[in-house]
Amino acid sequence: MKILFENAIVYTGEKLLKNAFLAVNGTKIAYVGDTRPEGCFDRVINGKGKVVLPGLVNAHTHLSMTLLRGVSDTTNLQSWLFDNIFPIEAKMTPPMKKVGALLGMAEGIACGTTAFSDMYAGAVGISEAARDAGIKLNISRGTTEFSDHFDPTKNNDAIEYVELFRDWHGFDNGRIRVDSSIHAEYTSNPDTWEYMVKLSRDHHAIMHLHLSETEKEHREGIERRGKTPAQAFAEYGVFDVPVLAAHSVWAEPEDLVWIKKSGGAVAHNPISNLKLGSGVFDSAAALRMGVTVALGTDGTASNNNLDLFEEMKSAVLLSHIRAGMENAISAEDALKMATVGGAVAQGRSDECGVIREGFDADLAVVDFDRPHLMPCHDVISNLVYAARGSDVCMTMVRGKILYENGEYLTIDMERLNYDLANVLDELFPGKNTRL
Repeated sequence: MKILFENAIVYTGEKLLKNAFLAVNGTKIAYVGDTRPEGCFDRVINGKGKVVLPGLVNAHTHLSMTLLRGVSDTTNLQSWLFDNIFPIEAKMTPPMKKVGALLGMAEGIACGTTAFSDMYAGAVGISEAARDAGIKLNISRGTTEFSDHFDPTKNNDAIEYVELFRDWHGFDNGRIRVDSSIHAEYTSNPDTWEYMVKLSRDHHAIMHLHLSETEKEHREGIERRGKTPAQAFAEYGVFDVPVLAAHSVWAEPEDLVWIKKSGGAVAHNPISNLKLGSGVFDSAAALRMGVTVALGTDGTASNNNLDLFEEMKSAVLLSHIRAGMENAISAEDALKMATVGGAVAQGRSDECGVIREGFDADLAVVDFDRPHLMPCHDVISNLVYAARGSDVCMTMVRGKILYENGEYLTIDMERLNYDLANVLDELFPGKNTRL
């Protein structure tokens, strides 16, 4: 379709345009500017009272964990993960994970998210959900190895990667991409790292991993290897490929240099880090170093939602405390983390993250005709400090509208709710999880 937005406020990722026109032709942005483009359009959308911005990128999450929303709310990361989350995840079948992932995608799409970087077991089912939902997905299987040796012919994570790269890497002209993944330094060994680096090189893939999320993880990594987790990874060539390092709360400046040199990014997860008491990443210091910072929600079991507008606001407010008001990040910095930074983190900076002619038409439209968005003295301030995911009235990926005014156009919500009820009954027998 050829679609024209007229009389809209457009934040391109580089500048703010008022009373602007934005034309979409097929999958691409054909025009953005202050004069009406020539030609006929299949649909003309009046953008009065609306703000159009690049689609938001959730740079680190575990979508299937929607099934675990609220199961453990008052423990630190290690206890939360090993005592509460892992035991339930062990009961989750691939079909369950697919349903959970589709639920997470529905939640994100309604909040203006057009792309996810997901790390989880059952990645094939998550990829199938993304295929059906129409969103962009960088999918990875967080690879673990708790023995002293790593055999890719016996490690279930490595075995799943064979199918992932064969069937999903580059699916639908790259709408779905496969990232390689090391779950973390403390859940794997150097043999695992070297194997995953080789996968990244062979497939020109990003390396998605958890890095120095907690003080305990960081300290014990130093005690175990005599160097920080990042330094240990560097010794085995992990940063020879682009690295998407989730959290990095306790990463040292030298560690961040490795991420920068790799051409990768930090995925900053403000609310999850707060909920688990992990600490506050110094996003302002990272930006001053020239490190790309993106935003993630982490999984809903440690957040408990997928609203990137909350993450933007939290990122700025936490920076006020972490770096001080004079050195803190700005509202626009946070907005760029959720758009431009996310595109870099996914290796998609040549296709999305900004509104530019020739780029993919990945768009989120926010309705400013809401009491909490009035008055509007500053559009970017309102987007970051006042807007909510529920203010999104349209989400578009590659020119295809996935969500508009409360209606999903690619997800059968009635069927999803039916499947979800069955999954929850099986996963939590005898417990009423639906109101």
